[in-house]
Amino acid sequence: MTAACYLYCLVRGNIKNLNLTGINGQKVYSVEVDDINVIIHKCTPPDCDKLKNKILDHNRVIEEIQVEKRNIIPLKCGTIMKNRDQIISWVSRNRKAIECKFRMLEGKEEYIIKFIINKYNYFTRKKAGSTDRGSNNFNQQDNNLKQLLNKNIDFLKDYICRDILEITSDLTINSSKKGRHQGEIIVEVAVLIEKQKLFRLNNKLQEMINNKEGIRIYLSGPWPGYSFIEEFYN
Repeated sequence: MTAACYLYCLVRGNIKNLNLTGINGQKVYSVEVDDINVIIHKCTPPDCDKLKNKILDHNRVIEEIQVEKRNIIPLKCGTIMKNRDQIISWVSRNRKAIECKFRMLEGKEEYIIKFIINKYNYFTRKKAGSTDRGSNNFNQQDNNLKQLLNKNIDFLKDYICRDILEITSDLTINSSKKGRHQGEIIVEVAVLIEKQKLFRLNNKLQEMINNKEGIRIYLSGPWPGYSFIEEFYN
């Protein structure tokens, strides 16, 4: 039975002494396409579907390569191609996009910011010094925000994340969904930042917690830059 290729990541530059085992203990090696190495292991078609749930082992391989400070593009868990020729063709066809992505990811790490928004608290804040008669009224800005939230959650990138945009322009909204409790909305935002800017990011998030009633914020990472490689799968 012909072996397929399971892909982990793309690496810029030469790789010597690649001594790694991947999912299920498979030997990991590289397919060279000019100065780009595609890190893979061989798999048989009956095993392909099972490999799609091996996210921890997939990430382990990427993290071990990242330890050497290599410039890499992570690929999603479960990325499989038929053979070496298909890999070479895919890299050649997407060369410009790959080069652009290497430049974007170089020297940066991905962090996920989870905003948990209680829309009742967030949109029903009382005006400072308001009387009982006006205590239940929205101010004009919050009323506009409520309409925007109901219409399109993506406005959070510009409104809630405007302070983060001072640190990095590389951010994307990963997902939005209802929370576990009534009236809660969860929005996950991925950001790419240089390591030395992490302190500034933490400070900005703390300011947002202090200044925006009805929002809880959680930060996790660093992660491989999965949120910024979607065009390879479109």
